[in-house]
Formats: sequence, C-alpha cells, structure tokens
Amino acid sequence: MEQHKLNGEMYSFDAHPKDTVPLLRLSLRKLQDFNPEESERLFKASKDLGFFYLDLDGADNSQAMLQDVDALFSLGEKLFNEELEPYDFGLEGSYFG
Repeated sequence: MEQHKLNGEMYSFDAHPKDTVPLLRLSLRKLQDFNPEESERLFKASKDLGFFYLDLDGADNSQAMLQDVDALFSLGEKLFNEELEPYDFGLEGSYFG
C-alpha cells in the first residue's frame, strides 16, 4: 500500500490492484482496412468489456479526429462553466419535457 497526503489527510491505495481489467488496444488503421481479426477483436471487446483503447497511429483522418476531441473538451469546459439554474426544470416541478 502506498500513502499519499491530500488536503492535509493521508490516503492509502494499492498501486497495483489485483482487480483491474486489461483493456485491448485496437488499431483504427486495421479496422479501416477491414481486417477481419481486428473486427473480431472489436466485437469481443465491445461485448465482453465494453471498453477498449483505440490506436489512431497511421489511421485516416487521425489528426482531424484529435482536433475534434480537443474541440469537444473545450465545449465541455464552456458548458460546465455556465450557470445551470435557468435550465433546471425542477424549479417548475417536473423534469419531464
């Protein structure tokens, strides 16, 4: 167990927990090339774990995708910096709409 201090309090955690799940790394380039083995790995990772790493190395449009990700993070920052009260329909007694 490792110990770390945060905000004046000590916390312990296992640096190498035993209950982690190894995630598959899938190649977008191979998927774009319709590689049957990589397609099967994608299906298995999606079905069994629901998560995987997507390797963009050598993929078509990978730089554009990364720019889109950056834009989404910027949009998320703007959204969470907005005052949310005008959008809280709970003040009207219902969240249905």
